[in-house]
This record gives sequence, structure tokens and C-alpha cells, in this order.
Amino acid sequence: MARFWFSLGRLLQLRTQELQQAQSILQQLSARRRAVEAMLEQLHREREALQETATRSGTVPAQYFHDLWAYSQHLQQQLEEHHRECSRLRQMETAQQAQLREVLKAKDVLERLRERRWEAFRRAEDRQEQRLLDEIAQRQHRQP
Repeated sequence: MARFWFSLGRLLQLRTQELQQAQSILQQLSARRRAVEAMLEQLHREREALQETATRSGTVPAQYFHDLWAYSQHLQQQLEEHHRECSRLRQMETAQQAQLREVLKAKDVLERLRERRWEAFRRAEDRQEQRLLDEIAQRQHRQP
């Protein structure tokens, strides 16, 4: 019996590695985006706490309100930066998902081709085996 060999096996291995790499990159981007979103949540909570502190009634020095305003501006700037970063990461994730789909499609094409060639190989092997069995049966039938 012959041994099955897929001539595009190395290309299939390469596509498999590309798929794993694309999945890894997507996981990293998703993790970074989730971290940025968590930081956004934390910044929102800090800003809410700051606004609550600023609205408390009572006598406080003007410098305190100035410091609160400066910190509020800092938090707002941080929020804007994190929103931009989150948006950028979402765009990168979308692009990576598209690339992942393309790599998966290329890999699937090669796997289907390998499967068809395997089936053709098996059919040829089965036909050859059947010919051999027929030949043996004919030889036995001819002998007295």
C-alpha cells in the first residue's frame, strides 16, 4: 500500500500557524481593550466621587475648589484619552477579526482540498485492493 502525501501540507501548516497567530493577536487586543474599559469605569467613578465632594455644602477655602477643579480637568483629560484608546483598540480588533476570517477561509480551503485528495487516494487504494482480490480469486478458480 502506498502512503498518502499531501503536496500542500507545508502550506496548510503555515496557514495553521497564521491562524494561531491571528487568534493570539486578537486575544491580546481584546484583553487590552477590556483593561482600558475597566480604567474608564474607574475614572468615571472617580469623577462622580469628585463631583459629589464638590457639591457638599459647607465652608471651605477657595484653594480647595481650585484644586478640585484642576483634578476634575485632569480626570476629564484622562477620560478623553482612554476613550480614544478604546476606540482605536476596537478598530484594531475589527481589522484583526477580518484578517482572522481570511486566514480561516484560506486554511479551510486547504483542508477541504486535502480531504478530497485523501478520499481520492482511499478510492484508488480500494480499487487496487479489489483488483488484487479479484486476481487472487480468479487464480484460485482456475486451479483444479
